[in-house]
Amino acid sequence: MKFETKNSLHSWSEQRPILEIDDSFLIPLLEGLASKQICELGPGSGKRAETLLRYFPDSEYRAFEPSPSFRKQCASALAGFAERAHVEGKNLATPFPNESRSADLVLILDLIEFLRMDELYMVLSEARRILRPGGICVMRSLGSGVTSLEKFLARTRTVFTEYAPGIFHGSRPLELTHYISPEDWTIVSVTDAPEGWMRRKTLICRRIE
Repeated sequence: MKFETKNSLHSWSEQRPILEIDDSFLIPLLEGLASKQICELGPGSGKRAETLLRYFPDSEYRAFEPSPSFRKQCASALAGFAERAHVEGKNLATPFPNESRSADLVLILDLIEFLRMDELYMVLSEARRILRPGGICVMRSLGSGVTSLEKFLARTRTVFTEYAPGIFHGSRPLELTHYISPEDWTIVSVTDAPEGWMRRKTLICRRIE
């Protein structure tokens, strides 16, 4: 199954593995942001959501999780936050139910690399639509590398994932900046963190009017 296949009902995002990644960078990044509406795509176990909801005690949090097992874990993690936080299942290739310009913060962490191309474009398009002007979107994905070796390994992994996606649970490296239009976004920062022989890239963008 190739990632370009739009008619396939299968999505590797539904069976992606747990990635234990340090998210402590988020709170200093968001300091001073008056976030009332948070939308997260692919919240996983919900640990990150708990941290955000404690940091933003007046915010409302809505998440869409394609993995049934992660959805159960996330729902359990959010149980203590009453009616201001919930997670639901979602076909990521279809529009989101959120109103336009309703969110202050959108998170898409460690999800994009598992998406088919139709899902990827829908997710980024909808993130742009639901963010208010000036709102922040934080994305993180396995990156295409910086050094010659990393770039070679990224290309090799892409080929393997294209023809035998189960080897890496459907995950393939991406260059996130290729999907960001300067007409819609201002890139606030780009960081790369080592991950084995490769790198994981975090992209922080601000929505333009």
